[in-house]
Amino acid sequence: MAQINSDNHKFSITVALSDREFWRFNLYMACEALDSQGERIDYIHKLDIVAEEPYPQECPSDYKAERVVTLDVPECASARVLIYLVPFQLPDAELVADVAPLYIQLQIVEDGKVVASRKIGSNAWSGSRFDVRLPFEGLHTLRQASENCPPV
Repeated sequence: MAQINSDNHKFSITVALSDREFWRFNLYMACEALDSQGERIDYIHKLDIVAEEPYPQECPSDYKAERVVTLDVPECASARVLIYLVPFQLPDAELVADVAPLYIQLQIVEDGKVVASRKIGSNAWSGSRFDVRLPFEGLHTLRQASENCPPV
């Protein structure tokens, strides 16, 4: 019988995109699961694709305004997760200042317990990249590549 390493955890990360304007974004989540020595033991990813080339010029008629994507991380001692919101269509406004940030809801579960639930802004023009280190030990383990949209 295999022994379970007590240093290992079971993680999941959920991203909820509820603003209708997220039709212009594809979502990519990538995770590197690590053992207690920091060595990679698994790599997983998940895609939530609205469109591929040729990209639509307007919101698809079958677009669901509530997108919820969960990445279940294999049991590991720690993990690094990258979340990419990649726009394929620009907003209608011509000036960046005229477009409010879009907000995602990020939830992190560790060993069956919600350890973080944050609303985080994303740039409506260029998208965003979020880096999450697990186990989650506070906001210093969540970094946003573009700091113009801090967590609320």
